Amino acid sequence: MTYAAITPYADVAYGDAYFAERLNSTAWTSAGANKLVALKQATRMIDLLPLVSEKCDDTQDREFPRAVDVGCDESGDVPAEVQDACCEIAVALLENKSLEQLSDKAGVRSERAGDASKTYGDRGSMELVDDNFGLPSPTAARMLAPWLMDDALDLDRV
Repeated sequence: MTYAAITPYADVAYGDAYFAERLNSTAWTSAGANKLVALKQATRMIDLLPLVSEKCDDTQDREFPRAVDVGCDESGDVPAEVQDACCEIAVALLENKSLEQLSDKAGVRSERAGDASKTYGDRGSMELVDDNFGLPSPTAARMLAPWLMDDALDLDRV
């Protein structure tokens, strides 16, 4: 079986520039050839999200640009926030993070130290998955929020 080549939303040069301006980027700087693989996987994850609007062109391979971004003009540029989110997902993948590892408090509503007890909300530990659309980076989920369907994401400002 052969797979179609994927052009990621952010290329390695973009990622290098992005992470040069970001703390805690060791996983990226030491990734070597895996940088491109991580960016491609991140792009696949973004393309699976429930997005608003339509593709600018039915024949484009990726989900971005969207009609809401550029009015389908000639530029065809992917928004910088989408490229940044691609980088954030890529570094989370390189750090081998999963949503389960992001927080040991995923969905926890209360804790008690004596006799060790935890109480979960209605969705239990799945709440973190819901809030971040299955993305391994909450930062990326926030960056992509403007393109997600209204009823699909409920982010609280911190």
